[in-house]
This record gives sequence, structure tokens and C-alpha cells, in this order.
Amino acid sequence: MSLSGSWTTDAVTLVAILLATAFYYYAIAYSFWKKKNVPQMRPTIPFVETYKLFSGKLSFNELMDDGYQMFKDKGFGGFYSFGQPVLLVCDPNLIQQMLIKDFASFHDHSFSVDPENDPLNANLFNVTGKRWNRLRSKLSPTFTSGKIKAMFPLVHECVQQLQDCVREESSRQNGSVEMLNLLMRFCADVIGTCAFGINCHCLKNPDAEFQHMGREMLTTSFRNFIQFFIQSTCPKMSKYVTARQIFPKTSAFFTDLMSSTVKYRRENKVERKDFVQLMMQISDEDDKFFNQDIMTAQAMIFFIAGLDNIANQVGFCLHEMALNPVLQENVYNEIIRVMAEFDGEINYEAVKKMDLVSRVLDEGLRKYTPSGFLMREQTADSYQIPGTDVVLKRGTSVLIPMQSIHLDGKYFPEPQKFDPGRFTEEVKSQRHPFAYLPFGEGPRFCIASRFAKLELRLCFAELVRRFKFEVDPKTDLSLTLNKSSFSPTPIKGFWLKVTERVA
Repeated sequence: MSLSGSWTTDAVTLVAILLATAFYYYAIAYSFWKKKNVPQMRPTIPFVETYKLFSGKLSFNELMDDGYQMFKDKGFGGFYSFGQPVLLVCDPNLIQQMLIKDFASFHDHSFSVDPENDPLNANLFNVTGKRWNRLRSKLSPTFTSGKIKAMFPLVHECVQQLQDCVREESSRQNGSVEMLNLLMRFCADVIGTCAFGINCHCLKNPDAEFQHMGREMLTTSFRNFIQFFIQSTCPKMSKYVTARQIFPKTSAFFTDLMSSTVKYRRENKVERKDFVQLMMQISDEDDKFFNQDIMTAQAMIFFIAGLDNIANQVGFCLHEMALNPVLQENVYNEIIRVMAEFDGEINYEAVKKMDLVSRVLDEGLRKYTPSGFLMREQTADSYQIPGTDVVLKRGTSVLIPMQSIHLDGKYFPEPQKFDPGRFTEEVKSQRHPFAYLPFGEGPRFCIASRFAKLELRLCFAELVRRFKFEVDPKTDLSLTLNKSSFSPTPIKGFWLKVTERVA
């Protein structure tokens, strides 16, 4: 036999061995749920779904909805993520059990972060165990009603600037306005002023560096894939792939921004009623634990959670107002009526009193759920699913497909219909409380939900008060969503005909 022939034979043999090993490994890995007599989604070739997700051919919510439809009558089922078993929980009773009663057994999110080596990822969402308890206890006082009320003027100033931009765009383009871009820039201004303590002028300058840097973290890219892949498959390797390595420019920008803001305030004894000032107070009490990197990490997660999500929610609700002029006028009349009780002004108390405005936004959060799923990781050594003989082991990931539940006709009849009537006190009392969780629930409930609701209500109410929104020739009536986006985002934006109301 020739040397080349021997080499070819060895190569074929090696490939065969590798394929056999891989097949054996995944055969064992993908038998996990079957051995526990738990129904499971059909295993697929590794990384096929991942490719579809990051290429925009499949959204994660679509993938999870397949499982939900398969398991909803059974209450739960299993699937695999990079060969790792994940429990899909579909029953509101079991969701309530895990998030509230058995929280100690599902304390953490399914991510691994090394706070010492990767402090910019050590935000409240990512950290685990005792560190989470400590960080949550320090941050909770910064989101009380009183602290949120103090930030109202900062948000209102950004809303007024947004109104000016909408008015200018409407005048310049004969009433045809793409609202999503403006709303994104508005949200960036809110985050800049409240979370980083600066006026970043994103509404005035579409090319502002602050918004550009933030968008880089939210764009689906190969770098996002690398981080997600390592956190999902090799948690122990996460410490070697940090935020500063994945997003070097963005990390440096936000770190320098926070550092310079804090330094300026300390040196000039400047005080401002915003999130930065509250974090500085925490740092003064415990600067070893709550150092400047940790402050930056909290501000960055504020940006990630508050940019796309808030902008899209206001946009979706304005779109629905354009489709339902009667509802829009009812909302407008409520706003004017409540304002009359407060001398014609929109203030913190007035916004809280706008019931229909609140219900419209609640319905928007249901129909267009910002984060379509909740994730938890089992932290107890073992956990037996109530009413079954299924026992889970420590480290098992749990996923709750909230968007699928929000669109289930069992809990929300005619789920594709936009109906704020679903959120009257009478109707809510007839529905399982854990069938609607736009901000999560339990001890890991979104800490900034009060601020998010304030921003949503104030922005939406002020826009509807000042402008009338109608369907435009450019309006995408079907609202085709970008499948590669982290939150529901229309590919064509929110094109609407905007007319200023007569005062």
C-alpha cells in the first residue's frame, strides 16, 4: 500500500471514530428526559437551531412555542440546548410554585459570570447566590416610589424633546413619521440622563456616540453568538471571555463615562436626583463591594433592558391606536380629564391615575412581550416536580415561555385582538395571576419595573395628548418582526401619519 493510501485510510478512520464518539455522546445526552419519562421535543443535529436563530431564519420565541404547544396540556416537557437538558414549564401553577414557594431551589438565572474577572457583566440580572442577595438588597431602595417620583422631571424633559422631534418630523414629511427611530433616541436620552447622569442629546443628534455604543451590545452578531455559546455550553470558560473582550470599545466607553461622571460630581459636590447619585451613595457605604465597575455594570444593564423594550412597547401601542381610532379617542379623553384634576398638568400623580392608559400598555406588554421567556437554574441538590416522580438535579435549566402563555386563548380569548379590557380588575380576578408576567415574578422580579412603567405611561400619554396617530401609506399593517432581534421589533419600523392636535 502506498504512503498516500495509508494516510487516506487513517484519516477516514479518524473521522469515523470522531463521528461515532459524537453520535455516542449526543445519544446519551439526548436520552436524559426520556430516561425520566418526561416528554421531550425531537432532538436535532447540534447547532442547527443556533444557526437558524442567529441567521434570522427562526426566532427563539417561535422555537419555544413549538415546545409550548406540545407540552401545555402536560404542564412541562424537556428539550436540549447545546446538548444540555432544559425543562420547559408551561403550567401557571407550577410556574408559581417554582418562582415563589420554591424560590430557594431556583434562585439563579441560567448564566455563569465571574464577578472578579468580568465585573462589567456582574449586573443584578447575571449574578448568583449570596452576591445576588447582597446586590439586590443594596439596589432595592433606589427603586422605591419616592425615588422614582424624584426622577419624573428628568424623564418628562426627555418626553418634551421627543414631542418637538415628532412635530418637526411630521411637518417636514407631510405627516408621515417613522416613530421607532425617534423612540429609540428618546429612550437613549432617558437612560443617559437617569442611569449615566449625562445629557447625551440623542434626539437632537441621530449620530450621537452614546446611542451608537449601546446599540452595538444589542445587535445580533458573531460576538454575541460567541458569548451566548460559551455561557450556555461551557460556563466555567466564561471567565476567559469577558465583556471587555467581546465589546472592547463599548466597555471602555461606558467605563470611562461612568468614571468621569462620578469624578466630576465628587470633585464639584454636584448632586442630582438620578440613578448615578443613588449608586454613589451605595458606594460611599461599601466601596469595596460596590465599586465603580459594579456601578457601570448596573448602568449598562439598565441600557440593555430599557432601550429596545421601552421604544418598541410605545411604538406597538401607538400602532394599535392608529388601527383603533375610537380607542385612541377614549385614551385621549381620559388624559385630558385626569389632567383637569391637576390644573391641566401631567405630573407623577396624574400619570398613576390614568387607568385606560395603564391598561393599554398592559395589553401591549401581553401581545408584544418584550422578553418572551424567563430562565431559572436549579440551585438545590435535587427537586421533585410536585405531583410527579420526576426528580431534577442541581444545575438543571428551567425556561418559562411567557410569550406563548400570553398568546394562549385559554387565558386570553382571541389573543391576537388588542383589548385593554382584559386588564380591568374584574377580568384580572378571573385569570390565573401567573398567566401574565411581563416583568417576571418572585424575588427576582424586575427591580426597575416601576421606572419602566412610569417611562411607558408618561411617554405614551404625552404623545397621545399632543398628536393624533393614523395609518399611513407606509404603515406595515402586518407588523413583520425581525426574528434575529432580542425583543419584538418590526423590520419596517412604525410608520404612522401624525397630526398635531389643536390645543
